[in-house]
Amino acid sequence: MDSNNILRLKKELKKTKKYVYNLLNDKKLKNYYYHNKKHTIEVLKTAKKIAEKEKIKEEQKILLQIAVLFHDTGMLKKYINHEKESIKIFEEYSKKTSLKEKEKQLIKKLILKTKIEEKPKTKLEKIIKDSDLEYLNSNKKRFLEKIFLLQKEIKNLKEKNNKNKKIKELKLLSKNKKNWIKNSIKFIEKHEYYTKTMKEKKQKQKNLEALKKLL
Repeated sequence: MDSNNILRLKKELKKTKKYVYNLLNDKKLKNYYYHNKKHTIEVLKTAKKIAEKEKIKEEQKILLQIAVLFHDTGMLKKYINHEKESIKIFEEYSKKTSLKEKEKQLIKKLILKTKIEEKPKTKLEKIIKDSDLEYLNSNKKRFLEKIFLLQKEIKNLKEKNNKNKKIKELKLLSKNKKNWIKNSIKFIEKHEYYTKTMKEKKQKQKNLEALKKLL
């Protein structure tokens, strides 16, 4: 373990937190009730916990956290497919850092893996993927809160986002509580966790049953 390298990365992580949290305080995100600073902090906390449980090396753990911090920053530019915008924001920011090219490439790959359709392959990819949707495995109260915060967020998306076909579909679903619940159930039934840590938790199935009872 290279202590100088770890120290360098820890400094970068500290600077990144300050930079990203400032970005996520932007007024453009005021109606983002789910994809906001709180969500990023929660995902960061979960990713760190899973990485520790799964014995990830310190350097990789820090790079994972940097990826988590940037993963939703693209929401400032666009809603659907925001991951590519998040990567662009990270690329611009990373020019002023001590991050090496190999580290930058890893972070970009991790950000991309938070896209719903992407399948994770490596341990770090599995961790960021599971951390992003950790609320599915949380207690029932928090799980239901997140489900309906996302509905509220979609419902209140600004007009500039409404041209996208996917946005139109989601906005239509968000107008009706039963339709939103049905769509959420469909998503959860297809969803899978990839890390041992999240697979061992069985709360997701209980949450799914609780959601079905609301129909």
